[in-house]
Parts: sequence; C-alpha cells; structure tokens
Amino acid sequence: MVDAISSINLATKTYLQKKKDEDIAWERLTPSQIIQYMNDGEDVPEEIMRWAEDVSKLEDAPDDVTYESVNGATTLEEINNINSQSDEPDAEDAAAKTSMTQAQAFRESMEASGETKYQQGKTLSKMSSGYVIQEKAMEISLENSADEAETISTVAEIKAEMTERRTSSMKQELDNLIAKAQSKDKSLTPADLNRIAELGGILNALGTQAQADLADIGAELSALEAEVQQFTTLPPEAADFGTEAVAVGAELVTDDTAQQAQINEAASNTDGINTAKITMNMAKYKIFSTLFDRNYRMGLEAIKNGSNAIDAGASGTAALDTAQSGIDTQFTRIEGAQATVENGTGVGGFDIPRTAAQQDNQNAQDANSDSTTSANNDQTASNDEDKKSEEIKISSDKTGETDVKDSTLVVDSDELRKRREEKGLA
Repeated sequence: MVDAISSINLATKTYLQKKKDEDIAWERLTPSQIIQYMNDGEDVPEEIMRWAEDVSKLEDAPDDVTYESVNGATTLEEINNINSQSDEPDAEDAAAKTSMTQAQAFRESMEASGETKYQQGKTLSKMSSGYVIQEKAMEISLENSADEAETISTVAEIKAEMTERRTSSMKQELDNLIAKAQSKDKSLTPADLNRIAELGGILNALGTQAQADLADIGAELSALEAEVQQFTTLPPEAADFGTEAVAVGAELVTDDTAQQAQINEAASNTDGINTAKITMNMAKYKIFSTLFDRNYRMGLEAIKNGSNAIDAGASGTAALDTAQSGIDTQFTRIEGAQATVENGTGVGGFDIPRTAAQQDNQNAQDANSDSTTSANNDQTASNDEDKKSEEIKISSDKTGETDVKDSTLVVDSDELRKRREEKGLA
C-alpha cells in the first residue's frame, strides 16, 4: 500500500515538473535567462542549454538574442545576419501592427518577452476582472451624471420662466406702443418715444443678464458632458482585453483549434459568459487536469473573466449611448430656455461650447442642414424686403413733432433726446 502511494506521489511529481517545464518558453529566453534557470536547478532542454552556453561565450553578441529569434544560430556572423534581415521593414507586418487593438499588442509584447501562455492567461484574466469593476463604476457615475444633467437644465428653465414673468408686462406695453407706431390712425407722442426707449433699455438689460446666466448654466452641462466622454475608451478596451483573455484561455484548455474557435465565438455573443460556459462543458471533463493541471484551471478562469469583460464592454457602450442621448436632451431644454428669454426680451442666447466629439457630430448635422437650406435660398431672398418692412417705422406724415433721420424706430434714449433737441422739442 505504501509503495502504491509512493508511486502515485512520484507520478504526480513527475507530471507537475513536466508541466512546469513545458510552461517555460525556453526558445524565447535570452542565454543569460536560460543559464539562470540552469543555476536554479531547472531541467532545461538539452538543445536549448547547449545553444545558451555557446552564445554566452560569444563577444559582442546582442543581449536580447533568443533561440527563436536567430533560429538556433550559434555564431556571431549568423546571428548578425539574421538580425539585419529582421530589421528590414516589412509592409505587411507594419500594416498588421497598425490594425492591432491595444489588447492584441499587449499580448504580443508578453509573448515577445517570453511569458508563457499560463502567465499571459493570468495577466489578461486579472485585467479583465479589473475592467468589469471599472465598467460597473462607470455605469454608476453615468447614472449620477444623468440626474445632475436634468437638474442643470431644470435650473435653466426656471431662470427663463422667472425672466419671462418679470418682463411679460413690459413686453406687452412695448408691443402696444409698437402697434401704435405702426398704425396709420395714431401718432407717437414724445412721452411714447421716451417710454419705448426706457422699456427697450430695461428689456435689453434683463435679457442680456438672463442669457449670460443661461450660458453659465450651459457651461456646467458642457463640463458634465466632458466627464461622460472621458469613459468613451473604457467599453471597447474591456471588450478587446476580454477577447484576448478568452483566446488564451481557449488555448490553455484545449489543443483542438476548432473547439478554440467555438469558445472564442461563443464568448463574443451578447450573453457571452453563459454561452462560453456551455461551450466549455462540451469538452471532456478531466478531473486529473482540473486538480493538477494549472494551465487547464487558468484557462477556465481566463475564459470566464474574459467573457465577463466582453459583456461589460457591450453593456458599457449601451450605457454611454444612453448617457449621451440624455445630455443632448438637456442641452435642448437649455436652448428652449434661451428661446423663451429671447421671445420675452428680444436678446438672443449665447453659444454654448460642446465637447470636441459632440461638436464634430453637430457639424455633420449642420452640413446636412445647409444642404436643405440651400434649396430654399431663392424663397428666402424674396422675403428679405418683407422682413425689412416688419421693422418698426415712423413716417413723417404720422407725426408732426419730430423728424426722424431714417425710417427705423430708435429706442436709444440718448439718440432720441438728441433728435428732439434738434427740433426744439426737448
């Protein structure tokens, strides 16, 4: 019985040592790294060991040379020749690297540094878990931003309503005087002119202040929009790193390329985590591998965490779209408040700067609007004279006490006083 237990322990120890040796990508290590492993008592493959010893004796050998990078060459001439060829730019390689995601480039750098698939899976699995946490925090932040954005636009509407209530009676009085000025049966008195100037000045001051306040409120919403936009890169990064985690996890779980592809495809579905689990369960369950094969265990963990990160990326993208749509709605409310103030005072609203990304989108919308507007240019031109006729005018045959230099009613009190003084009316 004791012999049987010893035999099992020996077999287990041998298996674990073999798996450990297989985990080390010897061909991607430098001679100094390989020799360090030898000094630590690691069982280095004989061919790799001989190569490391030969290259370590060479003078002027590159410090970063690996067995894989020089195809096992052991002379300085061969090594330099291979390195010079690899330094030549390759258009296809350059294009491939340009199209790489950040996650793909990161995994490639891990492979280049000699990290094993186990180490890659461990790193990418942890990063995927981190992205899931960040995405959840992002969604909470976006919900708070939505509430804050609604509060900001509500303040703008209240400001506009208060201004409207304050100016409505004055606006009505001014409209009545203007109607009197436009009537053929009535003439404006000097008192009317003074009142028009006074009302115009008051409405202009109140309108300018209100529009300035609304611009400040809009700036708060712009700052909030910028905070939302800072999350733009998080969801795609989560999905990309999750994809790489699943890929390396699939490679750790099985050597079957068809099954690896099936796992990768399943993980990319909307409900990737559940589908990936089903796919993994289709594989033969090996109790021995689960207990003693750390690669197998790490593969399962990487697939699970990577799938969660992919799902987090999809959820985060949807949350960002909803948040941006909400911000746009609140900007529309502020624009409505500006219109209310303009209708009540005659003072137009100030432009509110938006984030760069949103401004690009707005510019595209403006371009479409311009194409539509150009079709109506002829009609607009024909209406120009009509618009001019809507200006407040006073004709010389309607008033005997003043002679206006031009036909447009002036509401500036100094100008009116000057004109009356010229006729001895002041």
